Order: sequence, then structure tokens, then C-alpha cells
Amino acid sequence: MNVVILRRYVAELLEKCDSFQFTELRSRIKQENQTQQFPVQEVKKFVKDHCITRSSRKGVLYCVKGTLVK
Repeated sequence: MNVVILRRYVAELLEKCDSFQFTELRSRIKQENQTQQFPVQEVKKFVKDHCITRSSRKGVLYCVKGTLVK
């Protein structure tokens, strides 16, 4: 699995989300991943391992491995 490509893919998905809630990202993964570019479980694991959350707002994604999202 190419981490750079996967990081870019997740960052693009986050840009398409209306909010930064993990549940919305998860539904966006299901919509966008119709071509199975990446296995859904691998995307979820990547997000879990590489996304930073802010504890005051549980589940809100702020950046992906150094790429500032919000």
C-alpha cells in the first residue's frame, strides 16, 4: 500500500465532506470507493492511525499525517 497515495486520497475525501466528523468521512469512503481503489478497511485503519483528533470535540479530524485539513 502506497502511503503517500492513500494520504492524498483521504485528504481529498475530507475536502469533500461538509463536516469533519468521522461518521461523515466513513460514509464518503463508501460513496467514493465504488471502484475499490483502496479496500475500505485499509482506509479506515489509515484514518485511525494517521488522523489527529481534538479531544474537546471527539471524532473531529484535523489533519492527515502533517497535511493540515482544518
